[in-house]
Amino acid sequence: SNELRWVTGMFHWVQTVQRSREHDYFPTLKRFVENDKYATDPSFIDMLNTMLGGREDEVSNRTKAFYDALRAFNLIKVETNTTETPTITYCGLGWNDGSRCTPCETNMDCTGLELCYSDMKVCTMTNPPS
Repeated sequence: SNELRWVTGMFHWVQTVQRSREHDYFPTLKRFVENDKYATDPSFIDMLNTMLGGREDEVSNRTKAFYDALRAFNLIKVETNTTETPTITYCGLGWNDGSRCTPCETNMDCTGLELCYSDMKVCTMTNPPS
């Protein structure tokens, strides 16, 4: 069943990765997060790839998935190849919160409980793109 696969995968992750004596998982993770250079610091994913191994295509897919997850959590900018007008993003508590309309690129640019939202209507009406 899917639940058994998930539990087995989590057990493997904890036993193989988090408890590895050859690699400093938690100190490396802590440095990676504290450095706040998610887009340019490959130290954490490189360590994971070394620990987990695999064929070149598996390592490449794992690395891509890692950076896709960072983009999904809005920790690094989404790269585009478009010539359209760039999307303006603002910090807020939701799509309709325009209390500050502070421009942002990632969630890390926002404070407190605010997140980075694209095209917040209340902000784009008061701060139109130039």
